[in-house]
Amino acid sequence: APFLQKLASTATIPLAELRSIWSQCSSSPFLCPPEIHLRLGERMLKQGEAILAYDVLSQGLGALEQGPGANEARGPLQLRVTQLLVLSLAQSGAAERARDILLKLCEQGPTTPETLGLLGRVYKDLAGKAGSPASRRECLERSFQNYFAGFEKANSASSLRGEDADAGDACYCGINAAAVQVLRNRIAEARRLARRVKQICFARLRRAESAGGKADYWLAATLAEAELIGGHYAEAEVAYRAAVQLVQGNWRELCSTRRQVRLLAPPLGLDSSFAERLFPSISIAVFAAPVLARLATNGRMRNWEQRQKAELNRRLAELGVVCGYASALSPADLLFIETMLETEREINIILP
Repeated sequence: APFLQKLASTATIPLAELRSIWSQCSSSPFLCPPEIHLRLGERMLKQGEAILAYDVLSQGLGALEQGPGANEARGPLQLRVTQLLVLSLAQSGAAERARDILLKLCEQGPTTPETLGLLGRVYKDLAGKAGSPASRRECLERSFQNYFAGFEKANSASSLRGEDADAGDACYCGINAAAVQVLRNRIAEARRLARRVKQICFARLRRAESAGGKADYWLAATLAEAELIGGHYAEAEVAYRAAVQLVQGNWRELCSTRRQVRLLAPPLGLDSSFAERLFPSISIAVFAAPVLARLATNGRMRNWEQRQKAELNRRLAELGVVCGYASALSPADLLFIETMLETEREINIILP
């Protein structure tokens, strides 16, 4: 129960703590019911740990399928765990396996907008890996069909029930359906669909503001993409910069948005610099330095540390480093690790 309460909260949990929770509760099925697998997997995916999330979610799905009362468990919980498992596969590059699971899921019963959206995403990924123009066209067509079906289903549900979750699914599926139409060079159709998505986004924004809230990152990014696809490039630049202010250090989400802009820019007639000037520089640093045997005296070491730390801080900021790797073999390695921790950047230590 304490683990579940912590994971269900809105507070940010560092990846190291998520790993610790997984290590503690995975040793016993009594400590790790499927609900914990779901929450852990969801948080790990948001932090870009797709492979670790796959391990967590696949174990949770196995518990749902094989545990007592497995038939009764085939409900919303199992569906959600399966969807997140598919997402972890897609983010890991295993698009074919993700597609096969989704197609089987569609055969088992009525499809949800999220399942259709995932299938659209997987076919778009497969289009990027296609070995021939014909195969790419087929994958993009299937991608659009699934995204658009998800959009229509979610939009209808939103009109009937007025739930923000349905409107969110409509925004996700709709803007991606429009993006795929851009990739298929069907610009006029893409812009008509983007206008519909924009209207839904503005309605969600008004509801959030009337309740005392504001747009989250994905709502702001979807509005920006609707402006981009609609051909309103100046408005898109303003909207993307506003979205960047809401990302709150989640560089995985920022990279996802930038990758989408890079994909859309050429068929929209924009040069490559358009995407680069919208987003801050983001990079990963691999640090290695020789052992410094000559800095033996405390005074010389202290002066060296001060100079090196100042230079490290400057370069980390200049390069937009969000994650680093080091071996901890030399004083310089340790200083790099210390600087990364002090500036709240992710650091991975590779021991020899």
